[in-house]
Amino acid sequence: MPVKEHSHFILAKGRYQVVALSQADEFDPDHIVAYDVLTTSGVRVRRELTLDEAKARVEILMKEERACRPSAMPPDRPRRERR
Repeated sequence: MPVKEHSHFILAKGRYQVVALSQADEFDPDHIVAYDVLTTSGVRVRRELTLDEAKARVEILMKEERACRPSAMPPDRPRRERR
């Protein structure tokens, strides 16, 4: 019979969240087996072995997102009034 994993919310930042995985229903830091980095919609992006690695992955993902955005949007031009 497969072992059931339970997820325990740790943190959310931007569009990502980190959950701790354990085999216990209740959170116990001594029984964490891994950490998942998820999107806010719940899609797993990556599994990490430590909380520090999971936090670093979130930072990397957020930095990549910022790099893909246009650096500056042109300002809105005022609309001309019609006569």
